[in-house]
Amino acid sequence: MTKQKDNKKVLERIEKQLEDISRKLNCFIYVLGAQLPQEETQEERIVKLDKMGFNYKEIALILGTTPGTVSVTLSPSKRQKKKTKKTNAQTKTSS
Repeated sequence: MTKQKDNKKVLERIEKQLEDISRKLNCFIYVLGAQLPQEETQEERIVKLDKMGFNYKEIALILGTTPGTVSVTLSPSKRQKKKTKKTNAQTKTSS
């Protein structure tokens, strides 16, 4: 019984530490968002954060928008990338 209580206390302590880390990371994320150049459009900032490897939810959190907005914004951007790659591939094969 005592071992179970000790394990429970350890788990509670770890959970509290993880919550603290999570709060600190969220603060860091907000700071990151504030550091993005304000002269850039939201679309440019979304694309930049996407290239940095952030997912839709994280980008939305950083910029104070919704994941849906991020998704819609990146859709044309990703289509444009595919189109550019396809055009480049066609140019290489026709040369």
